[in-house]
Amino acid sequence: MLLVVTSANDPDLALLSTRPSVAVVVPAHLSQAGWRYEVGAGRLSRLVTSRGEVGADELSGVLTRSQRVWKRDLPHIHEDDREYVAAEMTAFLAALIHEMPCPLLNRPTANSLWGPSWTSEHWWRAAAREGFPVCSNRQAICTDVASIVVVGKNAIFENGLLPDRAVDLSLLLAASAEVNLLETRFCRAHKALQDVTLRPELNQDVLVEIERHCALAGRLA
Repeated sequence: MLLVVTSANDPDLALLSTRPSVAVVVPAHLSQAGWRYEVGAGRLSRLVTSRGEVGADELSGVLTRSQRVWKRDLPHIHEDDREYVAAEMTAFLAALIHEMPCPLLNRPTANSLWGPSWTSEHWWRAAAREGFPVCSNRQAICTDVASIVVVGKNAIFENGLLPDRAVDLSLLLAASAEVNLLETRFCRAHKALQDVTLRPELNQDVLVEIERHCALAGRLA
């Protein structure tokens, strides 16, 4: 079963709920009884999810779609306590995810649950080092965008024209950031990299590729 750690505001939450092979954790689940975790014994952990209680040893992989738990994610917590509880939940998730005995799409870092907290400037500099042009414009001409989703060493891209070397650059950026999942967006007008996100838009094809990647990575572990 693929575990997806996200927020109740995730635009792809409805899609995730349609796949019986996916269990979702949102911040509200962390306030429910049934969790078990001991440092150094991640394999014995039990989690409370959209599919009920799930053991860590039942998971095929972990996909994280939130940088952290935010105050706005905790309407059920007293307002005065939300910032503290959000910080504690974030720290708990980081420790738990690190110890999951299954492939992680993007491993948490010190300040981000979904991988390195790179800004647009970080991605643009990485692209520039590869000699690839970047587009920082937000003009009307720049709204014609093509995208590529990288899952492991594979790239999924929409129909339409992509700039030359776009796929190669996307794979290089993933390797540079040491992540297994990202989405690159290209301005077709300028044939340049526009932006990168570690929370790509999901569809059934992307989810199938994520589950395939986790299955393969699990066999090779």
